[in-house]
Amino acid sequence: MIAVLSKSRNMQLVIQELFPERTIVNSSSELNDNWLASILRNGQVSLVVYEPSFFIDPSQWRSISPATGFVVLASPGEENGAFQALRHGAAAVIHKPFIPAEAQKILALVLSHG
Repeated sequence: MIAVLSKSRNMQLVIQELFPERTIVNSSSELNDNWLASILRNGQVSLVVYEPSFFIDPSQWRSISPATGFVVLASPGEENGAFQALRHGAAAVIHKPFIPAEAQKILALVLSHG
């Protein structure tokens, strides 16, 4: 499964359309630590796609689920947060706005290496 942490409902829907059978969405505009920890502990998620406004460093979540990949969705102006996320173990950055087919290739690549 792919967990999506985005404040934009539109962004959530775009990613759900790319992987319709494999996507679960945090419907809150704030990170619910219990929700993410629970789905990572249960082994339900192989990829987390998130915005830097939720968190930068994925290491606390990777400690729960080391095999899970993390991909940052970065808007213009969030380049520093995206760079920091990569330094802390994020697998990739997708810069917004993006072309869905290109994002799908990046996410599929990260999933295949998970």
